[in-house]
Amino acid sequence: MTSGPETSYRVRGGGPLHGTVFVQGAKNAALKMIAASLLTANGHTVLRNVPPIEDVRRAVELAQAVGALVEFHESERTLVVDASQLTSPVLPAEIARRFRSSVLLVPALLHLIMAASLAPGRTVIDNTAQEPEVLDVIAFLTKMGARITGGGTGFITVDGVEELTAVEHTVMADRIDAGVFAMAAAITGGELNLVGVSLEHFGVVRWKLEQMGVEFSTNGAVLAVRMDRPPRPINVITSPYPGFATDLQSPIMALACLAEGASYIRETIFDGRYTLVGELNKMGARVELDGSAVIVHGPSTFRGARVVAHDLRTGIALVLAGLAAEGETVVTPGYPIDRGHAAIAQRFNALGADIERL
Repeated sequence: MTSGPETSYRVRGGGPLHGTVFVQGAKNAALKMIAASLLTANGHTVLRNVPPIEDVRRAVELAQAVGALVEFHESERTLVVDASQLTSPVLPAEIARRFRSSVLLVPALLHLIMAASLAPGRTVIDNTAQEPEVLDVIAFLTKMGARITGGGTGFITVDGVEELTAVEHTVMADRIDAGVFAMAAAITGGELNLVGVSLEHFGVVRWKLEQMGVEFSTNGAVLAVRMDRPPRPINVITSPYPGFATDLQSPIMALACLAEGASYIRETIFDGRYTLVGELNKMGARVELDGSAVIVHGPSTFRGARVVAHDLRTGIALVLAGLAAEGETVVTPGYPIDRGHAAIAQRFNALGADIERL
């Protein structure tokens, strides 16, 4: 998978973060909704709270390349799609290969096949994912006229309909973005207010952070996150929701480096998602790969260094480590981070950080 423009993030470690941050819309829901919006030939689909991230921009480019009329008003986080005149069944490779979610647009382009799935009849899908983003996509499709039952049970039934109609929908908050800012509060010993996120969507992540000493409190749509002590060591095994999210495995590895004692982290969802180990060690951590698990020996004192963002999750974890480091950390390339987190430098700087996108 190719990267985008060559950019870097320069992070200067400082004191605790404080303030309020608005959690962005969920990437993993928005991308699926953009693809689903191509299934209706009438009207304009309006999506609100769409995160202005690189993966969304690539999805917009793909939708436009096949003939959809798409307007992305980034400052308003609003996307408008008119798919009444699709002109091509081909996804341009130079765009599609830059993010794996491009595969989501394929069903809409193979509409003879799609016509069959929309025709009367029943489809039963067993062992389905139960992530909150899946439920949000089901809610969106239901608004469009789809007949879907069983969301959140792992056993979904879909009764075919003749057509789907364009609707308006607000994308849920991104629990991974929220988790990153919660860990930013923890790794700097600060206190943040996260606006728009549901603590229930954290799943096991909540309990693991609380075991480390993170304090959560809710007040309506605001989640307060506080950490005023050194973190305790942790054992983490990634698993499907509501288990520990694989996308937060790298960030919690960075946080575990500050804990006094050994932490054990095992990845069970993706192969090879341990590229962070070597980069953290460049910064003074003591992390070892032991077979299929990682052992973090703490506490360590992070020192600024030049490190490599091998992927989105490694990149944002290195930004967190840089926030807690002595001196300056340069994370290159910056594009993987931009794929999943919007305006990361501006949002962190508003909380007291010192981050520059180069």
